Amino acid sequence: MQAVGAMDEEGHLLTPDYYKTPAQGVATSVLLATSPLVKGVTGRHVEDNRGSEVMHGGAEFTMSDIER
Repeated sequence: MQAVGAMDEEGHLLTPDYYKTPAQGVATSVLLATSPLVKGVTGRHVEDNRGSEVMHGGAEFTMSDIER
């Protein structure tokens, strides 16, 4: 873990400032599961409690590619 910079010499895990806390990590899922503000909204990408643009141009695949 030290070799990749995830742990210091005393064995303590290093957590960069850009990591989310568990509460921050689950916030969007909880919002979408419980909020009446998004009732009936489907097919949208949401990140950090906000709508987000879907990035196009990635690898194209079908379910048959995954099932192999």
